[in-house]
Amino acid sequence: MVQLELHIGAHVKSKDGKKLGEVHRWIVHPDTNQVDGFLLGKGHFSTLKIVAIEQVESATADGVVLKLDVEQSEKLPAFIQEQMLRAPGDLTYQGRWGAQASFAGSGENWVMRAPGGDFSTIDSNSLFSPAPIGMIEAQNLDDLPADSVLLTKGTEVIGSDGHKLGHVDDIFVDEKGRIVGFLAKAGHLFGHDVHVPMSFVAGISHAHVRLNVSTQYAARASREANV
Repeated sequence: MVQLELHIGAHVKSKDGKKLGEVHRWIVHPDTNQVDGFLLGKGHFSTLKIVAIEQVESATADGVVLKLDVEQSEKLPAFIQEQMLRAPGDLTYQGRWGAQASFAGSGENWVMRAPGGDFSTIDSNSLFSPAPIGMIEAQNLDDLPADSVLLTKGTEVIGSDGHKLGHVDDIFVDEKGRIVGFLAKAGHLFGHDVHVPMSFVAGISHAHVRLNVSTQYAARASREANV
């Protein structure tokens, strides 16, 4: 079986040899275990671009070559992700030196989050303007294929026992774009990387790859397969 080597960080070129950027993240359909494509990292372009797997001519250890020339690649869709928020009730902000101020919420209306702002309690990291106190709902909007998720190096791999096996370091894809397995970076816990076949995978999400076997079983099976 021929496998595509679609590595995070791999260089991407157009069919006429122009360097376009690097593979930034995989776009995966969790119901079919299909790689729909990848996000093309900034390089030739000023924004991330969405590349469908059907637009890939070849993917080897030397990098990825697209079926598109430079002019055609300019028309690749940009990856757009926005966060919409709403606060049904009032919000209280705590400012510097303990000062507080209350603001009216947005009710049933959704508002776009300001880039880098601290309106959301989800990812606020400001020391002086912490996220407000109150009920906040958030939804992320993007233009990825329906029901797809983004995977990258660092996505956690969790065993059926609830223990962390490691994190995704690479994926193995067949010539039809179907995932046939993962390489998990296991760190100090097992002392070696673990090859995880798709038969061990129960589910895939933005947050993690969940296994249907324990971490110990997955590590042992990988070690025995490489003996």
